[in-house]
Amino acid sequence: MGVPLLANSQLGTFYPPNWLVMPLSPPDGVRVSLLLHVAWGLTGAFVLARQALRLDVLPSLVSAVVFAFGGHLLAHVEQINQLQGLAWMPWLFLFLHLAAARPFLYTPLLAMGLALQVFTGHTQTVFITALGLVVYALLSGRWQRLVILLVAGLSAVVLAAPQLIPTMELTDVSNRRGGFNQNQATAFSFSPLVAGRGLLPSYDEPLFGEYTAYVGVVGLGLALVGLLARRRIPERPSDRLIWAGIAALGIVLALGVYNPLYWWLASLPGFNLFRVPARWLALFALGAAMLAGLGLQTLREEPRRLSRRGFAILVGAVLLLAALSLLASRAPEPMPLSNPSLVTLVGWGGALAVLVGLVALSRSPRMGRAARTAIALALTALVVAELFAATQVLPYNDVTVPDVYSASRFTASQLRAYTAEQTPPGRLLSISGL
Repeated sequence: MGVPLLANSQLGTFYPPNWLVMPLSPPDGVRVSLLLHVAWGLTGAFVLARQALRLDVLPSLVSAVVFAFGGHLLAHVEQINQLQGLAWMPWLFLFLHLAAARPFLYTPLLAMGLALQVFTGHTQTVFITALGLVVYALLSGRWQRLVILLVAGLSAVVLAAPQLIPTMELTDVSNRRGGFNQNQATAFSFSPLVAGRGLLPSYDEPLFGEYTAYVGVVGLGLALVGLLARRRIPERPSDRLIWAGIAALGIVLALGVYNPLYWWLASLPGFNLFRVPARWLALFALGAAMLAGLGLQTLREEPRRLSRRGFAILVGAVLLLAALSLLASRAPEPMPLSNPSLVTLVGWGGALAVLVGLVALSRSPRMGRAARTAIALALTALVVAELFAATQVLPYNDVTVPDVYSASRFTASQLRAYTAEQTPPGRLLSISGL
């Protein structure tokens, strides 16, 4: 049909995990790929928490669950290449972190990981990850990480050249030549009026996937504990600030048109190639997940480090997001948004009440280590239960008919009719009712 399919990076032609599922039927191949990449993202977040923050097993597991089963990752299962790219994100942060101590081992791994992320085909996720890695290197205060990242990035470009060269050639003759204008590049920005809906879960109705980035009321509370606790042993105070900076960067850039700085950024090379600034929420998802594990470790080891003021800020932040959610229907968005239902409001209230009770109980001077461990187990179970409840309305629980893959499309029938009677038109716009 005159379209260079190899140049379309979203096909993931050179991505090895796609080759593994080729013998399967398309629905089964997609299904297996989804499961494998969610597991890959889960494992990467777990190892990252263990290595970068030196957390115990249980807090690291919470970080992994919050990232892999939080709203942002799972809301993108319908965009298989974007999910694949997001699954690599924690691994790339891990390789950069470890490369400072063992550069000759982990710099090549970082380069190969970046190339594989390019091969998944969602270049916006690569761009978001790369900027996140730069900020991580800067916040860590280790200049050698910037050098490592530069070397790995250039090596990744060479490794990914079989995909990048034809893709750049296609881009040069596409509507992205020279980049989008600022209005196009800021389409689907994360409005502050949407923040309450996007950062808190919904239990009975789906939210537009690009705005979904919840980590759960309990997960958010634990992340705030990790941020607000006065210090962590044996970690440096900067650790929580690094991941708070990553999470904050995701929120600030996701605001898009609602952030005057982003309006300027949208005119710069790189930023002007992509729409949907809300996808920067991927950095928030990873940063909040790391802070959630740090928060659970704090409550287990040093709960008294969370001051009364920090405790009040925790509760106030959740209540503020809940109040903002009541303005969602007023957001000037192209996708219709609704205010939270009574079921969702009650769910938030219940989760917050249990969270407050368990945090207050852990701060009691009468609580010994064994009792605090039991509380940590209860909080972990609560994180899992809340995220499981929230996933019931996500797209992968609303499956489509097999005809999407197997039925003959109307456009194909049109082409056959044209071929029988006349020369087909030069171009066709194919829109599927399925």
